[in-house]
Amino acid sequence: MKRLTIVCLLGIYLVYPAFGLDLSNYLKEKSAQSDKEFLKEFPYQLYLKEVSLKDVNSLEKQRKILNKNKRDGDKFLYLLCQHYIENIDKDVQSLNNLLHLSQAYLDFDSNSEDGMVYEILGNMIMEEVVHQTESQIKEGTLSKNDRDVKDMIAVLKEHQFIINVPQSDWEKLTYHVSQGNWIYISDRMYKEIGIGLVPLLMIFLLGFSLVVWYRKSIFKASKNFTKSF
Repeated sequence: MKRLTIVCLLGIYLVYPAFGLDLSNYLKEKSAQSDKEFLKEFPYQLYLKEVSLKDVNSLEKQRKILNKNKRDGDKFLYLLCQHYIENIDKDVQSLNNLLHLSQAYLDFDSNSEDGMVYEILGNMIMEEVVHQTESQIKEGTLSKNDRDVKDMIAVLKEHQFIINVPQSDWEKLTYHVSQGNWIYISDRMYKEIGIGLVPLLMIFLLGFSLVVWYRKSIFKASKNFTKSF
């Protein structure tokens, strides 16, 4: 029993070295598997402790090793990124890190056949950042007025990714005032408070006129009172 345990531990060490997972050894160990089984059972989380997703050159070497061993290196990278995204926090810092990662992929040589893989990965990650940012702004866990969030939105916009977030009533009002959409404003005011824009302006002007008349009356009365002395 003791000898069997030692043999098993030795086998695990050969496939999963103390410092992480050795891809070449793992490929030899799983050579009998189909590509589908290999990709499904691969220990992605363990491998992520060994590699840096930001190191595109290193990832490219691993991809080529996989392809050489008749494995789908492109799909492997896709699944590796998916596992990374699923297992990290989704706070502002983590989303910023994802954004920087996607930019590193998009900056890779997109003119080459190999570069197309990283362009797809970069766009996939940006879509995830958009999804997470939109969801958290709507839920209230992120503020679109936060400086870091504004910076993320600006970077995403540069890459043609738009964050769709609801505008506040004040933002809507200032926008439509700047555009001169008075009919829209009147309609919204009628729906919200039951008074259209024109009646509201008339009420405002009437109130303003009454205030002016009252102030003039006070001033005139004060002046007549002074003269009586």
